[in-house]
Amino acid sequence: MNQTEWVKIRKLLWDDDEHILIVDDVRQTKPMKLAGKITVQPKAQFCCGNSFRPSTSRRKDNVQQFHTWVIEFDDMPIEDQCKLWEQSDMPHTLRVFSGNKSIHVYIRPEKSVDAKQWQQIASDLKLIFPDADMRVLTDRCRLTRLPNGMRGNICQEVETIKSRVALKTLTEWIARQDVIKDKGIKAYSNKDIEKNNNDESLSGVGKSIRAMNRAKEMLQERYPQQYRLYHRLVEARFKAERGKRNERLIELITFLHDSVCMDVAMLFAEHFYKANAICFSDPIETHMKEAKSHWNNLESEYPNRLSASEREYYLAITNREKTFFRICRSLAHKEGSEDKFNIPMAHFGHRMNLDGQEVSRLINVFKVYELLKTVSKGSQHKQNKDGVLERGTAGTYCWLPGDSQMNDVI
Repeated sequence: MNQTEWVKIRKLLWDDDEHILIVDDVRQTKPMKLAGKITVQPKAQFCCGNSFRPSTSRRKDNVQQFHTWVIEFDDMPIEDQCKLWEQSDMPHTLRVFSGNKSIHVYIRPEKSVDAKQWQQIASDLKLIFPDADMRVLTDRCRLTRLPNGMRGNICQEVETIKSRVALKTLTEWIARQDVIKDKGIKAYSNKDIEKNNNDESLSGVGKSIRAMNRAKEMLQERYPQQYRLYHRLVEARFKAERGKRNERLIELITFLHDSVCMDVAMLFAEHFYKANAICFSDPIETHMKEAKSHWNNLESEYPNRLSASEREYYLAITNREKTFFRICRSLAHKEGSEDKFNIPMAHFGHRMNLDGQEVSRLINVFKVYELLKTVSKGSQHKQNKDGVLERGTAGTYCWLPGDSQMNDVI
């Protein structure tokens, strides 16, 4: 590939002023390089679609610009992948052949989006393409194949070059898909909310109340599963009070650290502010900065709360497994539980932004680690002979490590 062709592709994916990560080893997390200075095809095989803050490392909270989604299928025959993308009218920017068994499709909109909309689009694409690699699709800082990068002696060849996608074109295409219609997910545009919030007939207090009500409606519309989870976990426990925003936030994040993954916790912290904004005087930016800071402090201190055997496990496992560990451990130490608790697959999936199969895989991993033991197996939903849905039951598990120091109740 000559220099002109590389720069053309690079400019499709990243603007000159973005700091991007291109590496040859998945264990590398830095350095970030200014995209405009990368004028020759790098001798590497991996990149991250989104860009980062300067002089940072590849972590979710270091992502600065959210603008790229990558869809790939590892378990679908390559012939079927080719046929899928030849027939699909999904707007996209690049198609790259890995040189082995998959085609990587890059979607790069004309403008960046915020973290929430990036995650929403990733979640919707997950529904539309359930067999895609979810680790690549839904992880904002996941490494993927570098277009025309070298994998040993194999070139990860760019097969199709299109253009950046208008965000409206992408979201309208998503909204037209049957699985999205069936889920009842509403359109992305929030112009009607802006119109209501800008209604000159309302006073400052009236606008605040309307905005609070619309925030509740938006959470239900955009995140129906998390809306129910918020109602169950947060609303009954935490009440906003004037002059006590920081105190309530500390209590909320402390509880959520043992209840949900970080992304869901930040969604709930943001919604708690918006749904109770009339009680608060600090700006939401301060609120969210403090929420993330307290979460990070809790994470650094958490191993000290564990027994020696638990600490050894916790420090060795992945971040996703750490979230599952915290939730399971806290449920196991709920008063009266005797270290036994239920794991409803869908409910745990909503807590962790995963599907039921991914939760099932985590259960199996923890059984191998000898952190969990099955007490009674769960059952799936099924229809009886009269066509009536009979709901399945959640499996019951026992938390095995001893010497616990925590008595949190979720």
